[in-house]
Amino acid sequence: MKFKLFKKIFRSPAGRDLVYAFIDGQGTPLVFLNGLSDSMESWVETLRHANITRPCLLVDLPGQGSSLELELQKSDEFQYQLSIEEQVEALTSLLGHLSIREFGLVGFSYGGGVALGMLQEASSQVKDLILLMPFILRLDLSFPLSRLWAAQFELMKSMTPRSLRQPYLVLEKSYERFVEHYMNFRYLKRIPEERHRQVAVELSRGIMEFNSFSVIPQIPDERLILITSGLDTLVPQSLYQEFWYRIPEHKKQSWVNILNGDHLILEQAPATVAQLLSSALQGELHGVKKITLSEVRTSSAI
Repeated sequence: MKFKLFKKIFRSPAGRDLVYAFIDGQGTPLVFLNGLSDSMESWVETLRHANITRPCLLVDLPGQGSSLELELQKSDEFQYQLSIEEQVEALTSLLGHLSIREFGLVGFSYGGGVALGMLQEASSQVKDLILLMPFILRLDLSFPLSRLWAAQFELMKSMTPRSLRQPYLVLEKSYERFVEHYMNFRYLKRIPEERHRQVAVELSRGIMEFNSFSVIPQIPDERLILITSGLDTLVPQSLYQEFWYRIPEHKKQSWVNILNGDHLILEQAPATVAQLLSSALQGELHGVKKITLSEVRTSSAI
């Protein structure tokens, strides 16, 4: 796929600047949604290897890539603990601005969570749903979950005599600090610049409020393609398994688990991802598959 990225700026109704690029093609547009601290450039190498003829929309949502750089030039006081609903609102505003009424969604990691969030607002408009290592949560099981802990603290405080409530307040603040320190540690090597790392922490906290399992009824029929990695340390395979098996059969198309792939698959093997995307969009992926990177490259497992 040959293309050049010509970036444009759209200001959302909430006053956030979104930088995007549109690649011409034929058919229903595909919307590519980035990982947490990534930019639209993270898709470039994959798309260059892919056999895709449809229009492609690449976008840096608030807190990502060029959109973040643009806002940091203006002020350091923008808020980035954005909920899925806020990111969905920004994206749907951009799609409306571009008069895109039907589209496919390709979401990686954090972008996979946003893609699932889009189903709350626009499930009838989604014609393809391809999730690569999506960041999914089930609020009653996953850890750490700020909403669940907050609810527990509220319950403890309500059942505790007033004179003993202060220790629980201290506990709650300690938990919040723990989450922040943990995320800072996790992102330290990948995002060395402190302000950018703090933005990633805030984005992470924002997405923790979204229960991915709640949108299962909105998944379009025969449209879901899930691509995961066996060496992913971000989302447990058990959670992907439960997510997949809770989805009705008529909504599924394929689940491909790359046994020797890691979470940063776009960097690890962009040509492999391109081959999987091309096969998915051509209707060649079906059922549950466990494969290796070498098998994908030789096409023996697709």
